[in-house]
Amino acid sequence: MPTFAGTVPFVAHSRVPRGAHWSGTFSYHVFSLTRAGSVTYSLPDGVVEIVPGDLLHFAPEAFQDWLVQGAKGWQVAYLIVGLPAALSELLPQPTLAPGVGRIHLDPSELRKVARAFREMQEWSERSTPLREQLVINLIEQVLLRVHSGRPTTEIDPRIGQARDFLHDSVETPVVLADVAHAAGL
Repeated sequence: MPTFAGTVPFVAHSRVPRGAHWSGTFSYHVFSLTRAGSVTYSLPDGVVEIVPGDLLHFAPEAFQDWLVQGAKGWQVAYLIVGLPAALSELLPQPTLAPGVGRIHLDPSELRKVARAFREMQEWSERSTPLREQLVINLIEQVLLRVHSGRPTTEIDPRIGQARDFLHDSVETPVVLADVAHAAGL
């Protein structure tokens, strides 16, 4: 089974033709951003189609098995990188398979993330001693941007009512009992 033996961080943009297939693992984190076309991944629970706007994260050693079936091929940007543990809380949840997460970006987010991948590639190709830190900084910015735009949990409706009451009463003195009453507590 193939593994990656190159230097990290490694960033590339590829046009992968119809019929191309790859399976294997990486001992690093892998991010792939589908720009155009599509690819199908074979996963333990079946096959999933990845479309433009899908940002995938593969944890180290997460198995990949993909096949390009779309007539237009697959345009993908990808990053292979070692990440500091501090960024693990920003990674997409592994919803597709163990160690495999996906976030679908709207067209505006896709443009911004694609721009960041281009910048990551520029830095990864330079010989500056800070290239790895700069690439990690850019993927952290991507993860922060994507993570901050996603709801994390639903708030209790009573808390929402209390917040709304306080917002509407900003010019009036309020006591805790008023807030509790407005929230039904």
